[in-house]
Amino acid sequence: MTTPAKPNIVIVGAGLAGLSAAWYLRDADATVTVIESSDNVGGKVQSQILETPSGDAIIETGPDGFLTRKPWAQTLAKEIGLDDEIIPVNDTPERIYILTKQGLRGMPDGLYLLVPTDLDAFRKSDLFSLGGKLRMAVEQYIPPKSDDEDESLADFITRRLGAEALDKLGEPLLAGVFNADPDKQSILATFPNFRKIEKDYGSLIKGMQAIQAKQSPSSQPNLISFRDGMGAFAENLAEKLTCDIRLNTPVREVRRTKEHYTIQLDNEVLDADYVIVTTQADTASFILHDVAPATSKLLSRIRYSGIASVTLAYRRKDVAHPLDAYGVVVPSSVGVEIDGIQFASSKWNNRAPDDIALIRAFFGGPQTRHMLDHDDNTALEIVKRELVTMLGITGEPLNHRLLRWEQGYPQYDVGHLDLVAEIEASLPDNLFVAGNAYHGVGLPDTVRYSKHIADTIQGK
Repeated sequence: MTTPAKPNIVIVGAGLAGLSAAWYLRDADATVTVIESSDNVGGKVQSQILETPSGDAIIETGPDGFLTRKPWAQTLAKEIGLDDEIIPVNDTPERIYILTKQGLRGMPDGLYLLVPTDLDAFRKSDLFSLGGKLRMAVEQYIPPKSDDEDESLADFITRRLGAEALDKLGEPLLAGVFNADPDKQSILATFPNFRKIEKDYGSLIKGMQAIQAKQSPSSQPNLISFRDGMGAFAENLAEKLTCDIRLNTPVREVRRTKEHYTIQLDNEVLDADYVIVTTQADTASFILHDVAPATSKLLSRIRYSGIASVTLAYRRKDVAHPLDAYGVVVPSSVGVEIDGIQFASSKWNNRAPDDIALIRAFFGGPQTRHMLDHDDNTALEIVKRELVTMLGITGEPLNHRLLRWEQGYPQYDVGHLDLVAEIEASLPDNLFVAGNAYHGVGLPDTVRYSKHIADTIQGK
């Protein structure tokens, strides 16, 4: 009797989505191959060394941490033995600063994201005008939306809390997470909890007050990273995998025969019974053009935007600001040339020597897209000038690293959930797409959906 051959599973892309899928297929009775076009694993999740006179600093090319309230990335980190390497975000005196035309202002007390839950404390804030405070306070008397249709983040916030809340909080804080235009960003795809609270309680203020009253104090930090940087996550995950990981191996196209799929590489063709494509949606659209033309066309509708960051190391004594927060969010109405700042050496331990201030500034968002047209030297000089004004910097940076992700950030436009449902419904049997373009841009959601696909293949 002939023993049936093990199925072949080919994963295209060795970012966190692809590596996570491979991890959750490790016990499958199958041959798993991961194909990656670049020369490293992790995709945008990389850590690099920035040299300073006092010693090395650790900088990030992509995300600097991830949420614990979504447990999937933390669970995976523990499964691969990184539990002892996890570090919590620091408990800084201020959580975040907001740039106003009058300078930096701390986040008002009694505010959860953009919802005032302690109205007495909120009234004392100097961030909002009296009219803005009154408009936000009356949110609890505004009837909830009566249907389940999607709407933009801007429409939702303006409808519930007013234009000033959108300008000073919603646009820089919530849209900023997604590098998105709030007039196009889908509330249901990016912050569905707000719509659920509105539906369940009739008001964001009443809902958040009720939820907070029920919650028990937690000792777990809301944000975590790794001692040696986020790159340790992907690197350790790849090291733990026993499957074949092929770097510098671009996929040219995917085709289908009666029995299986074929993966065309530069000098080789692989057979596959299952294919998981974890690249960007635009790349997936290209390589699936022949095997799944309807899917390819739908994938091309997911827009991407660029973003860039520059991390600078300064002598701590040359920075007048206390840097006593995670960083700064920047409303577009203030009219500066950067979108936000991370105080990396304040936010995390083990990122820089004690006498070094490590500051990461972002540009290329909806209001600063033009910054991406500048060459690196011009962009650097503009960023330095903005930081001098905001933070009272008197010296030149000791070193810096400017990084760009051209068309690297998926846009979750209004109707995104319906589009993703169409994409998944159009996929041929045993062909899957995964990554941060579909069910959440953060690492926890990316890991969760890769696990879902691995479980589906294994019939779990």
